[in-house]
Amino acid sequence: MAKIKHIAIRATDLEKTVAFYKEVFDLKQVGRGLNGIYLSDGHINLAILKYQPEKNQEPTKIGVDHRYHHFA
Repeated sequence: MAKIKHIAIRATDLEKTVAFYKEVFDLKQVGRGLNGIYLSDGHINLAILKYQPEKNQEPTKIGVDHRYHHFA
């Protein structure tokens, strides 16, 4: 059966969004970068990325970021 392995979500409030996914889905923080915080439950990897439209050449939207998610 196909499963989602990794997905990225852009959010305006990184810390609040991360807290939500940690509390509701029991995800653990597994990394932190300049633009995001990375969570996992051992099966799915979730990247919470900071919404920064002023720093990108292309328009960026809040929510699932199609340039960074992978379905497997």
